[in-house]
This record gives sequence, structure tokens and C-alpha cells, in this order.
Amino acid sequence: MAPLTKYKPITSAVALLLKAKEHTRRLYNLKDVANQLQIAADAESNDNISVDFDALVAKAFVNKGNPDRYPLSYEHYFGYRRDKHVLCVVRLRESNSSGSGVRITAIGHFHTIEEAQRAEIVRWNVGLEEEATTTMVALLEEETEKLNAEKEEKEKASSKRPATDDISSEASPSKKQKTHLTEEEVQALIDGKSAFIEDAEKQIAAVKATVANAKAQLRGNAPDESLQKKIDQYLAWIKDSEEKFLLQRLS
Repeated sequence: MAPLTKYKPITSAVALLLKAKEHTRRLYNLKDVANQLQIAADAESNDNISVDFDALVAKAFVNKGNPDRYPLSYEHYFGYRRDKHVLCVVRLRESNSSGSGVRITAIGHFHTIEEAQRAEIVRWNVGLEEEATTTMVALLEEETEKLNAEKEEKEKASSKRPATDDISSEASPSKKQKTHLTEEEVQALIDGKSAFIEDAEKQIAAVKATVANAKAQLRGNAPDESLQKKIDQYLAWIKDSEEKFLLQRLS
């Protein structure tokens, strides 16, 4: 029994494609062959084509009479006079990354079906010499290694950078905190009349309120490591700020 006649345009195209000398006696995964047909059909540029090529080509080679292996004669089935080769379709089991076997369909242009069964599945022959392919793969691996190293460095730098996002945008410490006080500001702190101190105390109070609200959110809910981390950061900020202002008042 042969595949369904309605799919003959696909099976014939595959037979012609694999008849070329560079593909003879090479066993391909049917998905690699389907990819070449999709390129030949320029399917990506044709709005009238939206089929799954892998699935369609696989369906074209379904043979209910011989589900695991069968040959299609180039002379008798495809009409190539005096061509004694056969298009061999075989179903094989290959191990995947998880160690379990997966069934794949392989296809090739051989003298006999037995020859096809002895062959190893190879990737599509694009015509590159082995040295050119090896050199290209080495470059791709080198570039990938560089990209991974850069990504790792960025992740390390990001993990060391202090968090700048706020628990609440309305109750966060000012992003423009002063790093030192002038003599006039110190005197104002001692006198207890400094607008700077009043502003700072308001900020501390606001952050304390925000932290209290955040803690209330955590009660009775699932642990939130991100929120807890922000709370700890702001508690440290409050403690540091209060210690600084206390020292300045006593100076």
C-alpha cells in the first residue's frame, strides 16, 4: 500500500529533491526535508499558505499498510525510467534529552530499504565542506560564550545595586537627601527650628507608616520575600537617619 494519492505533489517533490547526488544514500529527518519544501514554496511570503508544513509532509508519507518502513520505487511509483533507486521511509525511535525514546520519521534516496535501515540519520546537507562548517560552529560557540559571560556580569552588577523602587511612591524617602550639613543647618538643628529637621522627621514618619502598612499586608498572607526585603531596607534607612539626627542634635 502506498501513501494517499492526494499528497502525490508532496511525495514527488521530496523524491526529486532527494534524487540529487549530494543527497543520495543520506537518511534525513523528515522535518529537515519539510523545511526545504517550505523554502521552495516560499510559504512565509505567501498569505494564502498557512499550513503546518511539518505536519502536512508527515501526513503525506503516512502508509497504513506499512507504518514502520516502506520503499517507493523511483521507476514504478514516480515514473523515472530505468531508475532502480527507491525513496525509503522508515520510522525510528531516538532518545531525547529526558532519556525516553521518541518516534521520528526518516527518509532517503537509497538502493534498497535495508540499506536505509542501516544508515544513521544526518542533518540536511547544505553543501558546505566539513572544515567550513567546523570553523563556523566554533565561531558561533565563541560568540555564545561571550554573550553568556556579558549576561552573567550584568546579573551580578544588578544584584549588587541597592534597590531603588519604593514600597509606596507617595511615602518614600527623598531621592535627594543631603550628604552633609552646613554650620547654619547644624545650628538650626540645635535650636530645634530647622525646616530641614522638620522635613526629615516627616519623611521618617511617613516611611514608618508605610512600613507599618506593609507589615499589615504580610499578616495572614503568604510570605512575600520581595516585600519583606524592601521593609528591611527601609527599617535600616530609618535607623540610620534617626542616629544621624540624634548625633547632630547633641553636637
